[in-house]
Amino acid sequence: MRKVVMGGMLMSCCVATTAHAELKLTPSLIIREEYNDNIDLTNDNRRDDFITTIVPSVNALIDTNLLKLNLDYGLYFKLFAKHSDKNDTSLARTQRIRLDSTFNPIRDILFLKMSEVYARVPIDDRRQVGVGNDFVNTTDSNIFTVNPYLVYPITSSISLTAGYTYKNTWYDDPQGQSAQDHTITGRLTKSFGERLSVYGEYAYRIHRPKDNFRNNMEFISLLLGYKNGIPQFYDFELLSAQSTGWHGYDTHTGMIGTVLQITPKLALNGSVGKIYYYYVLGTQTDLRHVFHPVSGIYLGDYPSSQQTSPANTDSLIWNAQANYLLSDRFSLEAHYSQDFTDSVDQGVYKRDTFGGSIKYNHAIETTLGGFHTKSSYQTVDREDISTGATLNARIPLGANLAANLLGIYTHYKFSPDNVRPITEKTNRFSAQAGLDYTFRIMTMGLGYTWNFNDSNIDTNDYRNNIVWLQGKLTY
Repeated sequence: MRKVVMGGMLMSCCVATTAHAELKLTPSLIIREEYNDNIDLTNDNRRDDFITTIVPSVNALIDTNLLKLNLDYGLYFKLFAKHSDKNDTSLARTQRIRLDSTFNPIRDILFLKMSEVYARVPIDDRRQVGVGNDFVNTTDSNIFTVNPYLVYPITSSISLTAGYTYKNTWYDDPQGQSAQDHTITGRLTKSFGERLSVYGEYAYRIHRPKDNFRNNMEFISLLLGYKNGIPQFYDFELLSAQSTGWHGYDTHTGMIGTVLQITPKLALNGSVGKIYYYYVLGTQTDLRHVFHPVSGIYLGDYPSSQQTSPANTDSLIWNAQANYLLSDRFSLEAHYSQDFTDSVDQGVYKRDTFGGSIKYNHAIETTLGGFHTKSSYQTVDREDISTGATLNARIPLGANLAANLLGIYTHYKFSPDNVRPITEKTNRFSAQAGLDYTFRIMTMGLGYTWNFNDSNIDTNDYRNNIVWLQGKLTY
């Protein structure tokens, strides 16, 4: 995949050069030293360490009529003073990529979008998560997307958009659901002046995991007898069960939506539709070790296999959003939606969420937000509910000095599962404060991060303190 992407980038650069592109390259180097008092985010047996991070990176910007490209590429080397086994020095584990590009060979009609994000992401919110701590419950992930599409103006007010999207999702951790997606979409849009547009959209998606679902189960059984030549079992005991892979599926999605600019300060947009899930069959294999119920004599093994899949489902989906500009400094945003998405390691889940934010954009840049999300998993018996608030602020303290503040609070409610037989309720806090001083080509920074998890299951409690000092050199 990396060769394909780099080849596409080189082709894009060649096209841009031919078109007399505006090309801007910005290399940089970050050196960071930190002390972390709980690298594993555990309640007991906490391990601390001094960690050195070295990040050489480059940002490339290309802006022409034919091509717009934004690429961030860096290597995140990490060296641990006490636990050298956790060092990240290999190219495969240290690289980070963020690519967004749009190629427009026929102006305003034919487009080719390509994106790639290679990053380290959390696996499961039920496990340890901490701001600035990516050493536990994380996996390297690469999401590569290619999207050719056509925007055809049928009339001056009606346009047709049709396209195809290929998406390749990869996770380094075997728990992750690596998969490929093929999606065909069509959208018809009608504009009523500059303030109102309505659209209808249909999408067909094929989702295929790298490994198809297979469940292997092993039993000890007692033989009761035969009926019509078929052995009948009773008093069977499950010895082991192992599931691998995931269920693939196809989806059909139809929706209608609108975008409305009511006043120069108030904008509304919303959509409503329905989605249908059709799951691909997987395999369930049973192996029974059979013994006579009276004599206990071993009678042999009886394997069996059958095709299985979750029940096909359908559901309404919707999205509603409002943006209001109170003044040139204050703005409000509110949203409410129901949709479906793929988790890293637990398959598809339905997500109901509502929230909002208020932004202040002047000398002090501040965003305060709140959210409530309910996640209902479709192929496992699991429900997660989260409610919380976030705060981001940047406060100038002088011509070259600024303070950065981050705060996150989330209350989680996790339904019982095969790991936790009771409902878990967790309060998770994260806070970060830092100072940046900017020179001509260098920025020096120092800061502190605090993570705290308070659960009704005591073994899941943890706290974490991080202190760091870093310098960033930009050429």
